[in-house]
Amino acid sequence: MGSNGGASSGGGEGISNGGQPQGTEYTLQGVMRFLQTEWHRHERDRNAWEIERAEMKSKIGKLEGEGRTSKRLHKSLSKHVKMLENVLKQERAKIKTSESAEKTEDGGTALKEPAPDAPKRKRPFQTALASIAS
Repeated sequence: MGSNGGASSGGGEGISNGGQPQGTEYTLQGVMRFLQTEWHRHERDRNAWEIERAEMKSKIGKLEGEGRTSKRLHKSLSKHVKMLENVLKQERAKIKTSESAEKTEDGGTALKEPAPDAPKRKRPFQTALASIAS
């Protein structure tokens, strides 16, 4: 028994400690049952992965759609903000020019107030605000 490196302690291989088998004896029925349960487990796992994959694809699509909507909204709001900034600059320039013209007419001290019966006209800033609100 020198060929197996002295690992065997008895006369027959696979038998030790009073004639009891070392390993498990496999039967065809036991092997088939094991393979069948492993196959079913594999199928369940694969189905779960496929469901999770479909859910993730759905979630990705939803988030991409929200991202596109958000970008469009941001672009639209940016246009409105720029328009309002321009109208505000124009309004401030008009006020500044009218104040300087009134100062030169009145000697530079008093501002003219509109007559109480005069019709009020909409200014560009108010018109821009009204167009955005509607």
